[in-house]
Amino acid sequence: MATRAQRRILIVDDVEDNRDMYALYLEHVGFQVEVAPDGEVGLQMAQNEPFDVIVMDLSMSSSRRRFGNSYGHGARVLDDPAGA
Repeated sequence: MATRAQRRILIVDDVEDNRDMYALYLEHVGFQVEVAPDGEVGLQMAQNEPFDVIVMDLSMSSSRRRFGNSYGHGARVLDDPAGA
């Protein structure tokens, strides 16, 4: 099982203060954190790098354009590359 330091989290939010707050806390408790300023950049990063968790603000305008305006519970954006 991976330790916190080995877990990678991607924070996707168009509000810089929100990205900074999440990143600061998650880094403080030991996670590796990357940030993206919008959904398009976040999607590119997620397709090119492995992340254990992606935290994404679904109310961003770029998210609404890509995923629509309905925010269902447990929305699945990307499939698990391991097939789990």
